[in-house]
Order: sequence, then C-alpha cells, then structure tokens
Amino acid sequence: MKTNTFRNISFFIILCFLSFYNLLNAHDERKIIISKISINGDTISKEKLTNLVLATKDNLKVNYYLKSGNGDKTAFLFRIIIKQDTMESSTTTSVNSFSYNSLPEGKYRIRITAFDPRNQWTAEPAELNFVVNDYTSSLLKELEQTKANLSKTSTDSSINKDSLNFLNSSILGIDILSIIIGFIIGSLIFGTVFIINKTSLNKKMKEQVMGDEENIKKEKLQQNKLAVENSNLRAEIAALRGQIDAMQNRGEELKGQNNDLKETVDRLRKSQHEFEELQTQKDDLFAVIIHDIKNPAALIKSLVELLRSYDLTATEQQEIIEDIFETTTKIVNLSQEVTRILALESSTIHLRKEMCQLNDVINDVQRRNTIASSNKQIDVLLDLEENLPEAMIDPQKIDEVLDNLLSNSIKFSHKGSQVRVKSYSDEKLITVEVSDNGLGMSEDDIRQAFQRGTRLSAKPTAGESTSGFGLWVVKKLVEAHNGKVWVRSVIGKGSTFYFNLPIISND
Repeated sequence: MKTNTFRNISFFIILCFLSFYNLLNAHDERKIIISKISINGDTISKEKLTNLVLATKDNLKVNYYLKSGNGDKTAFLFRIIIKQDTMESSTTTSVNSFSYNSLPEGKYRIRITAFDPRNQWTAEPAELNFVVNDYTSSLLKELEQTKANLSKTSTDSSINKDSLNFLNSSILGIDILSIIIGFIIGSLIFGTVFIINKTSLNKKMKEQVMGDEENIKKEKLQQNKLAVENSNLRAEIAALRGQIDAMQNRGEELKGQNNDLKETVDRLRKSQHEFEELQTQKDDLFAVIIHDIKNPAALIKSLVELLRSYDLTATEQQEIIEDIFETTTKIVNLSQEVTRILALESSTIHLRKEMCQLNDVINDVQRRNTIASSNKQIDVLLDLEENLPEAMIDPQKIDEVLDNLLSNSIKFSHKGSQVRVKSYSDEKLITVEVSDNGLGMSEDDIRQAFQRGTRLSAKPTAGESTSGFGLWVVKKLVEAHNGKVWVRSVIGKGSTFYFNLPIISND
C-alpha cells in the first residue's frame, strides 16, 4: 500500500511539473499531442503504453492534435513516419487520426509531427513505440484475464482484512513477475522469429516494391496516354480556332461587300435624284428659253409687217431692220446657250488644245461685246500683261468663258459705269480678272454662284435675259483645263471674277 501511495504521489508531482513547464513555454511551442489510442475499439490507458504489445490481427487507431502557444490559424499538414526495424515509410495527411490493420510481427516506432510549407515551421513530434507479437500478446491477455478473475473472486470471498491485503500484495507481485517473465519470453521469441520475420518481410517489401514499380509504369502509361489525348485536343482546338478565324475573315469580307453595295445603292439613289433634279431644271430652262424665243419671234413678225407697209420713210425702215437684227441675235444666242448646256451635260468635255496667246482671245471677246457695252454707255478697260506667255488651251472654250464673264459684268452694271479685264502670270499660272462696280453679290449668291441653274438675287440693270447657267458653264470649262475659278464681291460695290490656267498643260 505504501508503495502504491508513493508511486501515485510521484506521478502527481511529475504531472504538475510538466504542466507548469508547459504553461511557461506555451506561448512559443508547437507540439503534437496524442489524445487517444484504441486497440480493436478499446481505449488504452497511459499506463499500458510503456510496454504496448499487439497481435497481428489487432486494429490500432491513434488520435492526435497540434498544440500551439501562438494560436496558429494557417493551414498545416501532419506527417506520419512508421519504422519497423530497418524499414521506414512516411505519409503526409491533413487528418488528425490514423489506423493500421494486420501489421507484421516486429518492433515498431511511430513518429507524428506537423509542418507548414509556407511559413516553414515544424512542430515537436510525438512518438509511439510498440511490439507486434502474437505469442507475447496472448500471454499478456491471459494475465489480464487471470487478474480480472482473481479480482472478482476476492470481491465475492468472505476473508478478513489482513488476508485481503496479503492477497492483493501477492497478486501485485504475481502481476509484476508475470509481466517480467512475459517480456523475457517475448524477447526470446522475438530473437527466434526475427530471422524468419525479416526474410518474410524482405520478401513482402520486395513484392511491394515490384508492385510499386508496376504501378509507376501503369501511371506513366496513363500519363503518356493523357498527354497524347491532350495533344490531340490542342490540335482540335487549334483547328477550330483556325475555322473561327476564317469565318470571321469571311464575315468581315461580307461586311465590306455589304458596305460597298450600300454605298453603290446610295450613289445610284443620289444619281437618280440628281438626274431627276437635272431633268426638272432642264424642263424649266426649256420653258424659259421657249418663252424668251417666243417674244422675239412675235416682235420680228410685227416688224416684218411694218416693213411691208409703203408708208415708212427710209429712216424708219432702217430702224426696223436694226430692231430685227437685234431680236434675231437674241434668238441665236439663246439657241447657242441651249446647245452649250446640252454639250456640257455629257460625261466628257472634248477639248481641242493648241498653243495660244490668251490676250488675243480677250481682245476678240471685248470687240464682240462693244455694241452691248455702248448701248449702256459702259467703258470696257483692258489691262493686259505684255509678253504674256502662251498656254495650251482650247481657244473656243476659253472664248466662251470670257464672253460669259464679260457679258455678265455688262448686264449687272449700271449705265455709265466701267468694266475692267486684267491678265497677268507667274511661273506656273496665267490669271484673268473681270471686275465691275455694279450691284454686287450676297454671301448666299457667292456660295451658289457656280451651281447649275442658279439665279442670283440681283437682276440685270437693263432687263436683259439670264438663264442661270452661265457661271456653271464657266466653272465646267475652266476645270476641264485643270484650272480654277472663284469670285469676290460686296453688295453695292461690284464683283470680281477670277480664273487661272496652267501655262503648260498637265494632259
């Protein structure tokens, strides 16, 4: 009894010391704690862990956990290392328990630890030592059974206190002696069967290694197969991507063609609209021209009837003839203007170019407009550059340009005013100006001056006729010579029309 009491007190003191030590070092220690050990579902007490013996058919289960003074919350893994004599294997897991079945006979050491691969720490391991031996395990079980039977018998018997104490002491002595005898016998048996077990274990390990090699080969074959399948899938994906790219390119082409068709349709609609507008303008123009021709024709008829009368003097007859001449001139001019418009509306303007002196053309146009300017008492002044270089032009077309500009200036100038024609050149261009101090043009008139069929807000000062096509004809003919035409004007102060022509043609 005194021995048991002393043993318990010692054990208690050791536990208190260990607890105090653990409290002091809990803030920075990480260690594995084995919380429970079960054999075939029965929990094993800590006293039995010192000389733990299992049979080959037993099931061993161990529960454990990580104790950390730092309160780690990061992920970590457990590593289980089991060593049998000279053989060793390792397993990494996140589960806090493991179990083993049907272990071969031998001496075992299990080492449990934990680690964090990112923060690079490793916990203090826990170890468990035991022996697997069927004979020793059976002896220990028989001793346990005998002890249990003796305890039951001592409880049921009517013996005195001294006898019971004696019996307990005897049982305790027998228990310790039996354990020592069993351990000695187990050691002898272990030494006897060690060679046989080692041979058997080596054979099993060799078979296991061969099985592992076979499994490795199978895994490699499976990996190669997966690699081939992966390569095939990549090839199929690449082919599909190629088809998708081709379809996208085709879609872009169709989109471009669709846009081209839309632009073509828009151009056709615009051309149709322009054609309809042109047709309307042409109809209006012909109506105006027919009206303008009808009046002079009626006047000619009346004048001819007067000439048939014999009561007229020679002077009166001369006046009538002059009136007939002027009227027929108007009709001829109108017919020529219609012809010019029809020619310019064709797709191509045919030019008959030749080297020509532009001042000569200006002089001819001024001479033809002398009668019109004299009737309104307008002086036409020429300011022509001497030694003006020749240009490659169609003289008839440029004559028509100058005649339109000069006749317009006379029409829109007041009686007794002046019209000036000026020519000058530089290294590349010949420029002609036709200016007057007549009615002038508004900003809207300037923007629309060279458009087809445009009638300006200002009216001719002597009621002269105008079709609205003269400046449009000028622009077409000048641009056909690779030239440029423009105008500057102020209302009430007159207008100046400009056009230039290249000295050497680009054609």
